Amino acid sequence: MTQKIAQTQYPCGFPADELVLRSRPVTVLAAIGAVVVAIVALIELPTVPRFEYTPANYAVAIALLLAVPCLLFWLSWELLAKPNGWRWTLGAVTYLVSIPLFLLASFISLFVVDTSYEPVGALQSEHAAYRVYRTNGGPATSFGIVLRRERPLVPGLKLVTIVRSFDPASDATFERLPSGLFRLTVAPYGQGDDGQVFEFRPDS
Repeated sequence: MTQKIAQTQYPCGFPADELVLRSRPVTVLAAIGAVVVAIVALIELPTVPRFEYTPANYAVAIALLLAVPCLLFWLSWELLAKPNGWRWTLGAVTYLVSIPLFLLASFISLFVVDTSYEPVGALQSEHAAYRVYRTNGGPATSFGIVLRRERPLVPGLKLVTIVRSFDPASDATFERLPSGLFRLTVAPYGQGDDGQVFEFRPDS
């Protein structure tokens, strides 16, 4: 005589253990997707949303930097079913990689002025602001000049698009011509560099 083992039923009709098996792949895929989104958000893309208040941008970066290792550690715990050295090694590596980036973002977020982007000039069009910045990536890199279009989205948030970048470069002038064009003149940088001139019509 056979006996039926009672299983806890959920409102959807699946037994408890079957529901866990069904939901686990979805959770893992969602976590992998979140990791990919976080990494893409940390990359310097041509167009990105940014807060007007500079420290808020670094707060978002800090959150993403913490989210990536946390999600990777959780994935290693889920995908490697049995506790072993690989699981702990992957978790330790992800946290160690995030430490210097977290410390750097924390240090810069203490300042209201973004030390890596120094304003050089700005002009206003009908719907957007065009700003020129001197970039400074640290002692191991050279200065650069970046022209960005900053279009307001909502109060406190803007959409930033890189129009043109010049590297290496350290100084530039930005002016509006009588024809309505904007002219960016990048000064020579070192011997053999004649500088560059970039003229364009701003978006109306």
